[in-house]
Amino acid sequence: KKKVKKKVKPVQVKEEVVKTETEILMDKSINFINEEKKKETPKLNENRDSDIRHLKDLVYKLVRDVSAQGGGGEVNLAFMEMPLTSVTSSSYTVTLNDYYIGVNYAGAVTITLPKADREGKVFIVKDELGEASRGTNRYITILPSGSDLIDGRDRAILAFDYGSLTFVWKGNSWRVV
Repeated sequence: KKKVKKKVKPVQVKEEVVKTETEILMDKSINFINEEKKKETPKLNENRDSDIRHLKDLVYKLVRDVSAQGGGGEVNLAFMEMPLTSVTSSSYTVTLNDYYIGVNYAGAVTITLPKADREGKVFIVKDELGEASRGTNRYITILPSGSDLIDGRDRAILAFDYGSLTFVWKGNSWRVV
């Protein structure tokens, strides 16, 4: 007797995908950003940097809002690109889009911080040349705007080589951490 082989048709099985809270939050973030992009689609390469900063700010706002509603949202800065600014002159006024301000000027420098738009806003000022301790003509002076203060004072001075200061807005003044 001859054996007859039956052809077996493959059966496709649907797998149910279970997502973590983080994956759900990321999906919501991507959808939110896509909706924002539809509202105001920039022309190619026009205002590219400000558009990128704007989108990052939207992600921060979304995550902060989700977190405020008990959604457990968090931003992992290890996965975020932060704006880098290089100061090559004797003065620079920080913008709200800045984050890291690297001083690459061989002389005294004055950095002016803006009034922050929200509590928790952070700026880092760094002596990248390693010359801040070489006398008052090399100090990096950081000033708040208007009548704002930095830890109760009208200025902070960075006077150590390759040093940095991190400033956090605490609602009514800047704090050094």
